[in-house]
Amino acid sequence: MNIRIHLCLALWFFCICAKSQIYPNLICDQSTLTVNHVFYPNTITNYTVMGMSMRCFYLCGPNTTVYDTSFTWYSCRVVLINSGCHFITDSPSCQYYDAIYVKNNGTLTINASANGGGFKIMYEPTATVNDLTGSATTYTCSSLIFPTINCNDVGLRNVNQSEEKIAVYPNPVTSILNISSNLAEINTKLFDVTGKEMKISMFIEDSKNQIDLSPLKKGIYILEVYSNNFIIERRKIIKE
Repeated sequence: MNIRIHLCLALWFFCICAKSQIYPNLICDQSTLTVNHVFYPNTITNYTVMGMSMRCFYLCGPNTTVYDTSFTWYSCRVVLINSGCHFITDSPSCQYYDAIYVKNNGTLTINASANGGGFKIMYEPTATVNDLTGSATTYTCSSLIFPTINCNDVGLRNVNQSEEKIAVYPNPVTSILNISSNLAEINTKLFDVTGKEMKISMFIEDSKNQIDLSPLKKGIYILEVYSNNFIIERRKIIKE
């Protein structure tokens, strides 16, 4: 009997320790977190988590939108959403819960297809939380404290790394954007900073894929290059 009691106590202690490592802390001060991935300003991307241990995603902002397509149930995450950023998700990836922190003027959208019970959300008073499931657990913070991250880098950080060689030039561009690739066939999509897809046409000239951007307004756009329906490159394009 004593052996059984000791085994039960040992198992209970192990579970507590394991959960303490897996569960994100539901407190307003997250300054000591180790950040695994930073989405910089002007980033519009899809992000898929596959089989990773607990991760911390940091949306720097502003003008950062991440479409979360995670589906692994054993990869717990912390998502830090800064002002001007938007995190859109379909499902939590953790067997316990994903913790999401939203600063003032940041936006979180949990789509109706998600398991809302798998989210615990901490947010500042003027943050926007669109829980379309109606079942996520929310907490308020007068002020959230995030880790110190340099968000002044306006470059686009590619999420999908590729060994394929893609050259996009000139950038900034006034009219014709050239795309050179070692692939036999590529397709492209272009988005503005709000995520709206632009109507563009690609043609081939002098063995280069080209896009005429002259009809577009000046500003920042996101170019996605596809091969066989997979994104192989994502670039920030400056239209002058």
